Amino acid sequence: MGEDINVTNLMSVFEVIGSIAFAISGSMLAIKKEMDLFGILILGIVTSVGGGAIRDIVIGNTPPAMFQNPKCTVISSITAIVVFLIWKLYNRNAIAKKITRRTDIMYHNLLFWSDTLGLAAFTILGMEATISFLHTDQCAHRICRSDHRCWWWYSA
Repeated sequence: MGEDINVTNLMSVFEVIGSIAFAISGSMLAIKKEMDLFGILILGIVTSVGGGAIRDIVIGNTPPAMFQNPKCTVISSITAIVVFLIWKLYNRNAIAKKITRRTDIMYHNLLFWSDTLGLAAFTILGMEATISFLHTDQCAHRICRSDHRCWWWYSA
């Protein structure tokens, strides 16, 4: 029982890390495209929870998790607003070209690391969600050929 609680807590941590990371990534892209607060908010949310919604629809888990438990949607909304506010405050003081150059380097580094963290976290979550969903209703079968190509199919 204690092991299940730890795995659940770990998955929640990955969920929060991935949501924040992808919300930062989407918000930064919206800022680069010179969108307003609404555009930054929408792109931050869609980047953060859109993939999970598509995954849930594809595997047949409806309604998607973003509607069952809007925790990640709220977290990504808050993150997008914080990114917008930090950008507004920082951009107000960016006068010299040297600062602008440093901002471009910081932008690319932040985008790279937030994408990396988000991908890592959501890969683990996606695998866990798919396995747990298929484990409850269906059974996975695998056939491997001699050249190590494998096919999976699922049956009830």
